[in-house]
Amino acid sequence: MSNSEPNSLSVTYRQGYHWAVAELLASLPSLVLSGWLLVGTAALLANWVAVLVLGLWLGSGPLVLWWRRLVLAAMAQWSAQHLPDEHDRVRRAWVNVTATAGLPVDTARVWVMNSGAVNGALHSGGQLSVTRQAVDTFTQHQLEALLAHELGHRLQGTATWRYVIWWYRRPFEWLVRALFAPADLLMGRALPRLTVTSDRVIASLRWSYLGLVTATTLLAAPAVLAYGCAACLVFVAFALLLGPWTAAIALSVAALQLLIRPRLWQRGEYLADRVVADLGYLAEFRVVLHTLHHHPNNPTRSTEAPTLLSTHPHLDARLAELDRYTTRPH
Repeated sequence: MSNSEPNSLSVTYRQGYHWAVAELLASLPSLVLSGWLLVGTAALLANWVAVLVLGLWLGSGPLVLWWRRLVLAAMAQWSAQHLPDEHDRVRRAWVNVTATAGLPVDTARVWVMNSGAVNGALHSGGQLSVTRQAVDTFTQHQLEALLAHELGHRLQGTATWRYVIWWYRRPFEWLVRALFAPADLLMGRALPRLTVTSDRVIASLRWSYLGLVTATTLLAAPAVLAYGCAACLVFVAFALLLGPWTAAIALSVAALQLLIRPRLWQRGEYLADRVVADLGYLAEFRVVLHTLHHHPNNPTRSTEAPTLLSTHPHLDARLAELDRYTTRPH
């Protein structure tokens, strides 16, 4: 079944390692700001408190990672006990995929997540889950294609990296979300009424340019005001710790992560897709991709726009990239 080139899977591993290092570098602003936020706030009490907080924060990563592995192992055990048929089917599919790849079956521990969404996911610690709905939806070969994609992520070795990075950048991102939460709540309640009002304005001005400008202003001005105030609060919080100029530079660099990190995640998806093609599951994977993007239980995937902020490439882009990869000159 395999049409993979020699060492193609090892190439995936090396490239995945490079992308993991790139993601660590891209996340440095959030990591540094998180540490500065915790230590700077604790230093307002006493220097020894700041040292204690720094030590606890640095040591929390391995502890949280250990706890997550315990939780995932318990979920895998629950899957084997309460979903035995689905669990066995996924296990057989995984055996076939690893045999095709020439890898040991314990490359990852596979289990079934009791979810109505259609999806598969690689977790930290070599845990790989497939949703129960995916098992019910896909044929055996399509299920193997989905697992081959997750094997691509496993070969990249980025799941544990990402979880640790995610944990250490949380203090900064929690603060940002907390300060932006009122703006999100306000706009979520006001947007339907603003939309109705803007439609009436456009209609009353007979769809003229004046009506379009007025309606756009009615929609944009509250959002600019709400999120502008939230951004000012974020700046003030860090200006108190870093000083105004340092805070402005640091937050500007951190904002670039909104563009950089999604691009890195997209490259990881493309790289995992290549493993599917290398192992000979391309035809089945096309069906899997269409199902993932259009299944009614996957609303976020089916409506995801092809923007720079998307963590997954758009369906058409993924299919085009697979076509380029499979037709490339050898």
